[in-house]
Amino acid sequence: MSEGFKLDIEEVGEGEEPVSGVEFEEYPDPTPEQIKTGILQRLASFAGKHSRTINLVSALALVIEVGVAKEKVVDPYIEDLDLPEVHVPEIGNDPSPSKEEVLRRIEEETGVYFRIRDVNSIATPEERPERIDSMGEIAIEGFEDFEISNETVREILEKTMPQGFLRNIRSIKYKDVDLPMPSVYGRNLATSSKQAGNASDYRKSITILKGAKESSKHWIVHHLIPHEVFHLQDADSNFLLTVDERIELYEKLIERVRSTDRFKSGYVEKVDNEDKKTELRVKVSEYFAEIGSVYLSPDYHLLPEADKEIIRSLIEKIDPDFDRVEALNIRRGLIGEIVPKVIEVKSLEELIVEAKSQVRSLAETVEEIRRAFEIAKSPVPSEDILMEEAKIWHKDDMERAIRNAKARHQQLLKDNENAKKIYRGEK
Repeated sequence: MSEGFKLDIEEVGEGEEPVSGVEFEEYPDPTPEQIKTGILQRLASFAGKHSRTINLVSALALVIEVGVAKEKVVDPYIEDLDLPEVHVPEIGNDPSPSKEEVLRRIEEETGVYFRIRDVNSIATPEERPERIDSMGEIAIEGFEDFEISNETVREILEKTMPQGFLRNIRSIKYKDVDLPMPSVYGRNLATSSKQAGNASDYRKSITILKGAKESSKHWIVHHLIPHEVFHLQDADSNFLLTVDERIELYEKLIERVRSTDRFKSGYVEKVDNEDKKTELRVKVSEYFAEIGSVYLSPDYHLLPEADKEIIRSLIEKIDPDFDRVEALNIRRGLIGEIVPKVIEVKSLEELIVEAKSQVRSLAETVEEIRRAFEIAKSPVPSEDILMEEAKIWHKDDMERAIRNAKARHQQLLKDNENAKKIYRGEK
């Protein structure tokens, strides 16, 4: 596959709950020369309408030339290719000297030209808010044939995703077709799994496929859709990051994929390619999408802190006001999941006062003892003896009430803390 024509997917294993995956759609392949010619024609047409950007055509042609030479292109939709808006390069679009060596090492380790010098990259972090504010409408269609509606998908995107992320998405649709897993991810996945979804960074589109149809709404909403959303935010294609930020993100992901304390994704761990550079590239792409979706999900607590920090840092750059916990519980509500209730626990003193107020008074205790003797048809003791016995009973009742109040307070604190953790995805 070419980095320039990447299609990332989710996969579903037969007879098991879907796990995350990445693949490329397999269609009749045009020749590399056809791919290059088609794109160059579109670029030339685009540049003719935008004279300020005509100097970018040669730079983009170089990206295509190198990508085609490096890898087999598998995306045939050249005629439908919607070119992203072209950003006039400014100082800062090239890596800083300190990152040049890192970039060369990444390219060597993954065996592919890294489109890190993409002309769409912002030049400085200060440019980011303006680019985010220029978001367009996301086309959503086809979900009337799926487990969730078009409107629910829109609410998931607009209410529960970092809003800057949507700048990298033009459409999300459902297609009622089955697609197999391509072989690039290894024999195990290619022979036992099928695609649940894919993402195209060139078309900035997400497609959910028939392979996800029998999955739970929980998995689709908390994992599949966020996973595909994150694929369009990666270091390779996220133009809302500077060149240096993209290099730094990719470097951290390579480190995490190789770390012994990495997040053990059932899908990523199964990726196995004879070409280890290709394997690394696939694993890095999928690892990022996996930890991103888990970060937003009820399984947040399963992520190692190092992975939380990668996603947290990215979101803070793109949407500093994003509230992960609020988004999680909105997403829960959209599919009818029970949202854990967090209550304000009364103080121990308040609970003790309440408990004591429910204990019988001394006079009531005296009468209770008197009735017990009468029911038993035994001689009733004198008032003095009844009062002494009542004082013992009353004291025992008060002590029991205090013990129960303390135990209730501890249980309420424990239950509330548990609810807080579940509410926050921390348990």
